[in-house]
Amino acid sequence: MSDGFAALCEAYQLYDEPGLVMAAGGEGLKALLTRLRHLERVEDPAAQRFARFKQCDDATAILIEITD
Repeated sequence: MSDGFAALCEAYQLYDEPGLVMAAGGEGLKALLTRLRHLERVEDPAAQRFARFKQCDDATAILIEITD
C-alpha cells in the first residue's frame, strides 16, 4: 500500500495493521478508500484534527490472498 492508504493506520489511527488487513478482506479496499477520503474531505478538510501537508495523498493498495 502507498503511504496515503497507510494513513488509515498511521496518521488517523482508525486501524492497527492486522485490523486494516482484516477490514480490507471483509469490507474491501474500495470501502476503506471511501472512508479515507470522507475523513480527508468531509470530516477534516482543513487538517485541523489530523495534521498533514495536503488534503489528500495518493492512496493505492492491493490485497492478495494465497491459499493451498
